[in-house]
Amino acid sequence: TLSWNPVAGPLVSYSVQSSEDGGKSWQTLAVGLREPRFQLPPADAGTPLRYRIIANDGIHNTIVPVR
Repeated sequence: TLSWNPVAGPLVSYSVQSSEDGGKSWQTLAVGLREPRFQLPPADAGTPLRYRIIANDGIHNTIVPVR
C-alpha cells in the first residue's frame, strides 16, 4: 500500500503513477482518489518501480512525496 500526507482542501484528488525507467516515463495507475492511500497492483518481482503521487485541486497540480 502506498500512503502519503494529505493535501489540504475540499476538492483535492490524487493520481498515482509508476515508472520502470527511473522517472523518464510514467504510467498512470489511478486517478480521482480522495483518500491519501492506494493499494498497489501485483508488480513484477524483478522490476524496480518508482511511484509518484499528483495532488490536484481543480486548478493546480502538486507532486506529493510517498511515505
